[in-house]
Amino acid sequence: MPRPITRKGKKIALVPPAKEDTILYTQWLNDSEVNRGLNLHTEMPLTVDQEEKWYEENITKNPSDKTIFAVMLLKNKKIIGNVGLESIHPIHQSAELGIVIGEKKQWGKGYGEEILRLILDYGFNTLNRKSIFLRCFEYNDRALKLYKKFGFKMQGKLRKNSYYDGKLHDTYYLDMLKNEFNKRYKRT
Repeated sequence: MPRPITRKGKKIALVPPAKEDTILYTQWLNDSEVNRGLNLHTEMPLTVDQEEKWYEENITKNPSDKTIFAVMLLKNKKIIGNVGLESIHPIHQSAELGIVIGEKKQWGKGYGEEILRLILDYGFNTLNRKSIFLRCFEYNDRALKLYKKFGFKMQGKLRKNSYYDGKLHDTYYLDMLKNEFNKRYKRT
């Protein structure tokens, strides 16, 4: 059965995740190239059972502080990643963005910018958040370049708080405001 499309771009769509996606997610999260830039708090390797438990807690139960989508290519309906807003705070009107393109063959094809446009439009103009932020490790050059190009602004960093590849690294915090997004992407 086709998945309902929540947001549709030129090449990708945001769709509800399905339980069978947990197999893909487990493969991606156990790939060191994919997970190196993610803010995971999980021991590796990750099992399908662990990912299914995450799915049950975060998708099936549908907590009010999270909105998570699978990223689907329109041309072949293949799931290539996921994106979500977490810590959706009703009083502060803010949320934290998380994104992963797990299919490495799809890296460098411009999907990241389209995913950002769709999820931020959803966060700002459907959920009515006023501020969306993200965390990015200093060694994740490709992601930092994308976020800055897209219009995220650097707000600060936690110094030497992330251990990767035998060294401690800084974690950067970037954000975007609703009015900045709507002005930049011509939405009023």
